[in-house]
Amino acid sequence: MQRFSLGIQRFFGILAIICVGWMLYAFMFTPRLGALSSLYRPRYPLEIPGLDWVAMGVAIAIIVLVKCWHVPVKLSDNWINCLFAIELVLYFIALVSFVRWLDYTHAVDDAQVVLNWLHHFKQADPWRDNSWATQYMYSNPQNLFLMLSYKLVEIVFGHNFFALVVVYCLMHIGTLALTMGILRGLGMSSGYAFITMQLYLAMIQITLQAPLIYTDTLALLFITITCYALMRYLNAQGLRSQIIWLILMSMAAMIAYLSKGTSLIVIIALMVFLLMTQSRKRILFAFIPIIVLLVGNLAWRAGVDQVGIYPDQGYGQPNTHYIMMGMSNTPIPDDRRNAKGDWQVGIFSAADQSYSWKLFYQARLSKKAIEKKAVTSLPQTCHSDVAESIHCRTQQQSLGCLGVRRFKNKL
Repeated sequence: MQRFSLGIQRFFGILAIICVGWMLYAFMFTPRLGALSSLYRPRYPLEIPGLDWVAMGVAIAIIVLVKCWHVPVKLSDNWINCLFAIELVLYFIALVSFVRWLDYTHAVDDAQVVLNWLHHFKQADPWRDNSWATQYMYSNPQNLFLMLSYKLVEIVFGHNFFALVVVYCLMHIGTLALTMGILRGLGMSSGYAFITMQLYLAMIQITLQAPLIYTDTLALLFITITCYALMRYLNAQGLRSQIIWLILMSMAAMIAYLSKGTSLIVIIALMVFLLMTQSRKRILFAFIPIIVLLVGNLAWRAGVDQVGIYPDQGYGQPNTHYIMMGMSNTPIPDDRRNAKGDWQVGIFSAADQSYSWKLFYQARLSKKAIEKKAVTSLPQTCHSDVAESIHCRTQQQSLGCLGVRRFKNKL
């Protein structure tokens, strides 16, 4: 059993290295930024791919510094913790000052849609109100927890957009502090943990994601809390202490799922990890995260129904819609078109959205009927994508034509 467990760990370790290597290659050499927005990109010429190289340069410099430079005076853990706390304060001040300097006065993309809905709250009934905002809220119930976070902040600070930005930046700071605690709890020395956190601080794109006040920052905080609670559970002495940390870990993972549905993979990973590492007497502990998720999700849905946000139980996108998005490409600007970026990366596609919404709102098909229709046409769609891709290359057009034209005939 131990040999099998070790083999599984090695398999996923190698798989993780391959995935990280592929992501680094994709970010550094084949950026796909044609359809992305940010809080400064529309007004400032700074290129996001340049930030990738800056972050890589900082990371390499830190690694070389660690290898070549020996500190003559060994700092105590308290001194290092104090230095890290000061660094986080300065980091927070710099981030908030940068956002203020940009005159960032309103959210972008989905965050602004959710914020507008909160300020003009009403039942999301697309059968009576066919506006785009109503259809969006009916199709995306996963953003209701995001709206709740906005509401909680506004209860304290009122309708103050900058207060929302500050709170989400503080969430990012909390994520950094907890990550430092996780590294120390897993046995890494305070010095190496501090150096490792410099690599995290160098991730400029994650830093600039926080002011966007969207689900990524929210989910990442609770995923980090989940990992911190798991570390404390593994280091806890005594059954009572272990159960407390296990419940806290499961609740944080459940909230991460409500924040962003893709966090479900974290809960599955927790269950698999506990199944493989716990003794037979505590094997039932592995199912606690799933049980907490089911109970928490049922309670959340019951609360949504009680408030009356939706007129019926049919809200939410058909699952096949996300498969279609995963097969879409974003349009590539002329100055960034190159053969190395020629693959499916998955992104929001207006054509995919139009296809799903037309069946959902105009044809009034149920989610199951839409999923069945999409699954039936999937092989044909994949075949047409290949032919369309060849056509796009031949004509030297943007690969975005796939996303625009994929379901043109179906509509």
